[in-house]
Amino acid sequence: MNKVKGTFRNSFFGMKCQIWQHRRGTQLPQCTPWYMRIASTRQQSNSPEQRTYRSALNHLSIVLLSVALAGVASAQAVYRWVDATGRVQYSDQPPPVGTKGVQEKNVSGSSIQNNELSLVAQDAQKKNPVTLYISECGESCDAAKAYVNQRGIPHTVVDPTRTAELNKKFKEETGGSVVPVIKIGEKRLTGWSESSWAGALDAAGYPKTPPFSKPKPIEDRSGMDRPAPKALPPAAPAKG
Repeated sequence: MNKVKGTFRNSFFGMKCQIWQHRRGTQLPQCTPWYMRIASTRQQSNSPEQRTYRSALNHLSIVLLSVALAGVASAQAVYRWVDATGRVQYSDQPPPVGTKGVQEKNVSGSSIQNNELSLVAQDAQKKNPVTLYISECGESCDAAKAYVNQRGIPHTVVDPTRTAELNKKFKEETGGSVVPVIKIGEKRLTGWSESSWAGALDAAGYPKTPPFSKPKPIEDRSGMDRPAPKALPPAAPAKG
């Protein structure tokens, strides 16, 4: 920096500035060296006020970006309709003009989380709810339970061996006494058969590919949450 200052003073413009300032007895702005102007500018830009302003501006930019992204996510729409062949279609693009029975659903950012069912699975569950009647019956029950859970099928579990109410419900709804049994809508399959169960679930509209986050089964606890009956006091001894 000292070498730069000396070069400026010894230059033609620097010598003229020294003469003018000596005659006028004051510092002329136009004679302020360029390196001093740059240093002054840098000092001002690093002042506490400037740093506070830049920090606030950065925070404001982040907030505006977050709001913009949230607005884009909340504006997404999914359309559902039945095509000419009777198949249910889902798309984020509007269906062809003239399509009847179109349903539009706005999908927010929280509705596409992994722990929620896909629209296809929701539609299948609404039309053909699944109930699995099962107990600790051995390999067949274990295989049936594992298949339904692995495929990510939302379902209700009924264990007829847990309470008398569950046993009564099992007999009334299945008409039998053998487990495992799966009920898909109005269709009932007795005994474990992977091919039969897979075909019935496919026909009911359930996705073949399991979701990333599988839903937990709902356990029917009929008669299980009642408080235990109080013990009766011992009978008084008979009087002789």
